[in-house]
Amino acid sequence: MQSIMIKADRPRGLRFSTTAFCRLEDLTGKSTSELNEGAGMQELRAMVYCGLYWEDKNLSLEDAGDIMDIIMQNQGIDYLSDNLGKAIELALGQNNDNKFKKKQNR
Repeated sequence: MQSIMIKADRPRGLRFSTTAFCRLEDLTGKSTSELNEGAGMQELRAMVYCGLYWEDKNLSLEDAGDIMDIIMQNQGIDYLSDNLGKAIELALGQNNDNKFKKKQNR
């Protein structure tokens, strides 16, 4: 299974397996398609956690939040959401330009 390499505290690979998707749904209470409609910070953190857990079984949600802080400071939130979307599309066998969107405050 392939991963999407990202620049974080160190190079890391985002990868989503069936188990990662199930863990994500358990953590957020939402399906993957619902998360595609917009995700808040808690959901983004859960996505980062689930996408990185395969390479670091000691990773915690707090660690994922720290990694997000580094990514957003150095690359920005669009970099993060773009790469999460690419990793999920890769796992689902999709090849389109959709990305996970930040939840818009209205």
